[in-house]
Amino acid sequence: MGIQNINIEVRNDGDDLNLTSMYIEGFSDPNIPVPLMQVSGPFRWRAGAFFKALFPADFSRAATNETLVSIIVQRQLGADTINLRIVKKIFVVGFEYDPKTKNIITKLPHAICKTHIKTILTNKAMLAAATCKACTKTKRPCCKCCSSSSDGQGRNRQAQVDKVPKFVQSAVTEVVYAHPFAGKHGPLPFEDPLHKIIIALAALVALYIAEKLRRGQNSGGGDGGEGSAGVGGTWDETGNVECCEGGFEASVSGMLEELNGWHAAAGVLLTVAALSDDADLFERGQEATTPAKDELTISEIAEFVAQFGDATGITFGDSFGGFIDWVYKRALDSGRVLEHNVAKEPFKNVHLLDSYKVNVDWAYHDDGIYTHNRRRTLYISASFVKHPSHRNLTKTSGSTDKTMFIGPELYVIAILISDKGQRVVLELRDDGAQTGKSQPNSGVYVVSTPGIRFEEGNWYLFVVSQDTNTVIEGTEPRIAAKTIGGLVLTNQYSLRFDQEPCQLDHDAVITMITGAAEPISIR
Repeated sequence: MGIQNINIEVRNDGDDLNLTSMYIEGFSDPNIPVPLMQVSGPFRWRAGAFFKALFPADFSRAATNETLVSIIVQRQLGADTINLRIVKKIFVVGFEYDPKTKNIITKLPHAICKTHIKTILTNKAMLAAATCKACTKTKRPCCKCCSSSSDGQGRNRQAQVDKVPKFVQSAVTEVVYAHPFAGKHGPLPFEDPLHKIIIALAALVALYIAEKLRRGQNSGGGDGGEGSAGVGGTWDETGNVECCEGGFEASVSGMLEELNGWHAAAGVLLTVAALSDDADLFERGQEATTPAKDELTISEIAEFVAQFGDATGITFGDSFGGFIDWVYKRALDSGRVLEHNVAKEPFKNVHLLDSYKVNVDWAYHDDGIYTHNRRRTLYISASFVKHPSHRNLTKTSGSTDKTMFIGPELYVIAILISDKGQRVVLELRDDGAQTGKSQPNSGVYVVSTPGIRFEEGNWYLFVVSQDTNTVIEGTEPRIAAKTIGGLVLTNQYSLRFDQEPCQLDHDAVITMITGAAEPISIR
């Protein structure tokens, strides 16, 4: 797994605090080294506010298991230092890919999971790296042209389709238990449903296999059978290939990785929607099959195929659906195999957003066009209205408007991309720490940019929000496991199942100019 970020979020239930900081003291797993000199703060801590900090840690040699992490929150009070220790558990899971069997192998403390991606839905013509129309136009950032041709500009030459949308349409997962269990339901690993593991790996595997196909490597066949990864679906596979549209003039090279992230996020959302935000396939299959009292379950298999019916595409934060065919099999120590089949089970996306609003320098413009003096601090703020059908989020106290997402219910970032391809990523927080214009848990997520000097020109702003897992600690694991977080809600990206695969739109254009320097306050 290598270096991974540990996201720590702490709430201040007392009065306003100043000169507070946070760091990781250590882990119960001795194979995880303590991050050195990774201190967050000191910062102003408003009463009732949540504060987050990211700490990179090396999990290369970590054991797959529950691990305790000790966090120190430190406050400086005059000449005295006050420390508060918080101990929490995290779950560490490692995986490996077997190129011979095309299986993802996940080793858990109680079982071994093997996941095989059978079919990837994408556009075959794009994977074949066909010629891209007008590929030098920067609004088609998935195309990358050769620059070594005779004209030296890459015009009218073969284009390489570098980033294309793709997602898992069908997969099968087998779980073999180290200790067979009695009754209907087996152990719940890490208080999470098994299909979360499939979801976490599916996008990675899809990208890996599809890239091999694009490069013309043999993946074992294309019929979706065992030991292969087929490419299929309803996309139009004829004619010239159209790349992802975008209403901005950003550098092509600067947008390739950006699009790759959007494609992966779309693939994860589609898989989450298909496999349900409620009980996973294993849980539902276990409930539908009952072993005899003297029988033990030794292994299980769940397989699914997703279809999107008449849907023309998806947009983050919007409702879309389809149906899924799935099969569950339970192998018993007696030799019997219990099976449960479901055909054309409907599903729908429940990670929904009613609307959102982005402000620049505390102002809102209908046309989304702003001018900013690059020598002064830039302020970006956003608020997000919940959709009535959004998944049942746990309410967080302190909100002045229960229709708004507040505080830790969202993870929000601002992505700024210049017309020269430069990229800046900032996190927006609803913690009231920015200026007197923001209050904690008010539903207004804010970030400021002191110390960042933007170059002159047009900068395209994307404010991206993801829902989070807001289950209260101590909730019964099988109930807690039904809540999934981390899905994108804002609708800049649309994926279509036709010849024009996707649309990527910005929230605002900020023209950076050079003006008078920001006044310095001397007290």
